[in-house]
Amino acid sequence: MNYQQALDYLHSAPRFKGKAALERMRRLCGKLGNPQNGLRTVHVAGTNGKGSTVNMIAAALYASGYRTGMFISPYVLDFRERIQVNGRCISQNELAAIAERVRRADEELAREGLHATEFELVTACGLCYFRQQRCDVAVLEVGLGGRFDATNVIDPPEAAVITKIALDHTAILGGTLAQIAFEKCGILKGGYAVCYPSQEPEALQVIRTQCTRHRTELHIPDISAAELLYCTLEHTHLRYGGEEWDVPLGGRHQVDNALTAMETLDILRMRGWRLPARLVRQGISSLHFPARLERVNGEPPIYIDGAHNPDGMRSLITALGSHPFTAVYTAMRDKDYRGALELLAGRARRLIVCALSMPRAASAQELAEAAADFGCPVLQAADIAHALRLAREGLEPEETIVICGSLYLAGEAHVLLDSARSGTQERS
Repeated sequence: MNYQQALDYLHSAPRFKGKAALERMRRLCGKLGNPQNGLRTVHVAGTNGKGSTVNMIAAALYASGYRTGMFISPYVLDFRERIQVNGRCISQNELAAIAERVRRADEELAREGLHATEFELVTACGLCYFRQQRCDVAVLEVGLGGRFDATNVIDPPEAAVITKIALDHTAILGGTLAQIAFEKCGILKGGYAVCYPSQEPEALQVIRTQCTRHRTELHIPDISAAELLYCTLEHTHLRYGGEEWDVPLGGRHQVDNALTAMETLDILRMRGWRLPARLVRQGISSLHFPARLERVNGEPPIYIDGAHNPDGMRSLITALGSHPFTAVYTAMRDKDYRGALELLAGRARRLIVCALSMPRAASAQELAEAAADFGCPVLQAADIAHALRLAREGLEPEETIVICGSLYLAGEAHVLLDSARSGTQERS
């Protein structure tokens, strides 16, 4: 199996399969020698902020000298972003070899009448790789929910982390914050948990109750002890715990994500991990995480952000402040794109909606019809290239272009803009 064949195999598996349960994943891991057993982990669940928090924790551990695995979902540019060790993506050959092992185990599983999902197969690849690489620790981002998520096959983690709970995947996780919080709390297995400091009261009440039920000691960062020194679209600088921290991610919400990561690192210190403050600061300040208010163009300024639900859109709009901008937007049909568009239309000067060539994606016409109710000028584009042409043609002085709504759109925009930049450099 080569790399492309590995990707084709993983993507050919169903996205969801039957009743949510961990039995398939346990059986699959059993056929692979239970790579999760003995792996020391930090397990991160939540609706928004998981990726940023995972990246900060992993960067701090790696900078402190630990061989650190990181598992994230989804990716932006390259599938291999999902499985990393010490900030390096798994190689194409390594992924192909591990996917072949997983495929053989999956075939055994199928003969027993069980069929693994895509996410279960990818998670199995990640766990096998972390064992193969002899990782000291792996920071794992939950894919969906927590209670029945494939990553929840692990032993009790060094720390469980619950980031911001918001309404998303409501058809699967439930239509209230309390129901969603309950599913996220499925990762609690005793020991220690860290909760996002600005959690909604409805969700926090569930988190407290579940921590008590699972004999888990809950830690919540003290947001009042954090002093925001300055915040731009690309950097957040704060003082917390007697130290100054430079976080190369923009937006006020990154303060909450950073505090969640720092509190988790404090838990790890308490458990005996050696994490010098100087090295932790160095690790966090050096991280790069695409599509989180990421500037990808000089003039005109173009930012890409992964905001894909109303809560994420609210954070993006707050981060943009008074900056005038044109929004390029698309969304998956199963997301609350109407709620996100209402927020975006209230701040953007123009909305340009475009399509993605994916069955799950809403059409440009569907998005335009939803946005028409909110009083913001709306243009339709066939794809991201067309959308960017329209955005540039009508741009006003000092105005920014913001691409948001889907990480799939972020990936397509990155490829397009990187290609254009390379072409310009070759001609100069």
